[in-house]
Amino acid sequence: MSSSTNRRWQAVTARVVRVLGFLVTAALLLNPLAGKTAYAAAAATTTTTTATSSASLRFAPLPMVDERTLREQFLPMLGYLERKTGLHFRWQYIPEYQGILESLEKNRLDLAFLGPLPYVELRRKDAQVAPLVHFLESNGRASYECALVGFAPDGLNSPQTVENKRIGLTQAQSTCGPFAVSLMLKRAGRRLNGDGNQSFFADSHKQAILGVLQGRFDVAGVKLSIARRYASLGIHVIDQIGPFPGFALVANQRTLTTAQMNAIRQALLEATPEERKSWGSPMRNGCVVAHDSDYDGIRQDLKRLGDF
Repeated sequence: MSSSTNRRWQAVTARVVRVLGFLVTAALLLNPLAGKTAYAAAAATTTTTTATSSASLRFAPLPMVDERTLREQFLPMLGYLERKTGLHFRWQYIPEYQGILESLEKNRLDLAFLGPLPYVELRRKDAQVAPLVHFLESNGRASYECALVGFAPDGLNSPQTVENKRIGLTQAQSTCGPFAVSLMLKRAGRRLNGDGNQSFFADSHKQAILGVLQGRFDVAGVKLSIARRYASLGIHVIDQIGPFPGFALVANQRTLTTAQMNAIRQALLEATPEERKSWGSPMRNGCVVAHDSDYDGIRQDLKRLGDF
């Protein structure tokens, strides 16, 4: 077989793999029967907590995945906290990072599940928010990494090759979005909004990866642990950066009492593996006490980046 024919065959194979990857991923994302039992239980829990009085504590997680998945992940933990503390919780889904931050700042939320960059951005404007705990990753660490990923057959193996590319991002305030991607590209001598690159928001980590599989993006910035789930579909890590402080349960100190915050923190710290087994993967591995000083590294990175 000639070299030109071989190259064409490789290109055709890569396209087939990309299409198959897209179809499989779309099936995983869109299958309405997936998690049916867990979702039904979650919906029942929401009905119970929403029906309580205005004293219910309002909670929202970052929209890293679709709402159905978020409910399956977080409502079992909220149910545990209700049983353990006697407090009542009300689920709120807010589809944008900025909306969650504004809701905390304007006292429309009491608790939120936040990544490090959203917390730092909020804390810069609002000193009355505080992290209660950091949730552990599956490796037992209270920190995580972000990754720049591509589609393996495309042959992008270094951040230095990221020029004239379409870059998929999660959301503007996402740690693994413009912030982490800018850090990775800067140390490689490239720029997110330069070198002919164009960036696009995909809204979530899953959607950013899906965009790469579909061919809408050449590369994307996502959480490393999420990227690894899609390795079998051809997603590969071009570069990674971190560690950054783990995701945290952040409290609004204007609307919560010290006793409430202490009770929630202690209940989470005391949760056993058996009690956590029904929780979503972001919280299932336990937690450690969080402090505002844990985020000083993020603050230094922001100073080095300037306007990104």
